[in-house]
Amino acid sequence: MIKINDLTISFGEHTVLQNINLQILKNRITTIVGASGCGKSVLMKAIEGLIIPDSGNIEIDGENLLVQNRDGVRRIRKKIAMLFQGAALLDSLTVYQNVALPLKEHTKKNDKEIYRIVEEKLNLVGLKNVMSKMPSELSGGMKK
Repeated sequence: MIKINDLTISFGEHTVLQNINLQILKNRITTIVGASGCGKSVLMKAIEGLIIPDSGNIEIDGENLLVQNRDGVRRIRKKIAMLFQGAALLDSLTVYQNVALPLKEHTKKNDKEIYRIVEEKLNLVGLKNVMSKMPSELSGGMKK
């Protein structure tokens, strides 16, 4: 669960978020919706630990994100998944390489295991046949 209490974030004199309270329940899909410039991206960056708030707390599974060292923040980030508006694929890597990247970086799985997992996951979403394509060769929906 993600629990946000009295979160305030300002940039200079401009307060973007003020006294935000929010609970995002575990195993639920949550969408943050709002007008342009209302602070959606700022909120998401705070949850990821990329922006330090002026005040308030962010707890992820009972751990206060704001008191963690670099390794603690990295460990907590592994519990979070986000879908980026712009698909967040690395343009210089194939679809296979993009999907395999976190497995190579954060697990000790060998290349054969990684290939099997990537193939399985892409097959689940009907994209097994695009593993060797570059992001520029995909439709917007395929990128998502």
